[in-house]
Amino acid sequence: MTEKRKIKRRSGTTYVTHKFTRRKRFIMYEGLRAGLPVYRCVGLAGITGDTYRKWMRKGKDKNRRIYCDFRKRIKSIQANIEREKLDIIHKAAEGGAPITETKITVGPKGREITKVKKRDKPNWQAAAWFLERRYKEDYGREIFDKKKDKDSEELAMEVKKAADALFRSVPLGKEY
Repeated sequence: MTEKRKIKRRSGTTYVTHKFTRRKRFIMYEGLRAGLPVYRCVGLAGITGDTYRKWMRKGKDKNRRIYCDFRKRIKSIQANIEREKLDIIHKAAEGGAPITETKITVGPKGREITKVKKRDKPNWQAAAWFLERRYKEDYGREIFDKKKDKDSEELAMEVKKAADALFRSVPLGKEY
């Protein structure tokens, strides 16, 4: 049921080790939850990228229950991390989390405590970042770079025309 690796000893006897252990899977899960990329988790678990891809491929087969559970758990962890990070970006774009300030004033009637709730200002950079990455076709950097290149080419042509006109209007004389 688990992936096995045969190892031959010098004496000629062979023994089998299992790569697909609970410990290695646990290391993968915890690494992903911590925000590490898959290739780092694979390195921490002590397996190769090929082995990881093989496990994920085997997880597509519903009959291989243990691999299927592994694949589902990996995909679930990745989706949860993505959702959490997108929530943070959306909150920042809308104005962040609510901030509560407590003010204590001492006056003739005694001590007064007032609590003020307010929000951070909306962060346009968070919204731009989200649009740039989610809708690359419309808001991606390449789109704006191409537009900028066209504008700069047009500007260069206008400058060249103006320079040519200027040189034509200046009488030729002694060079300095």
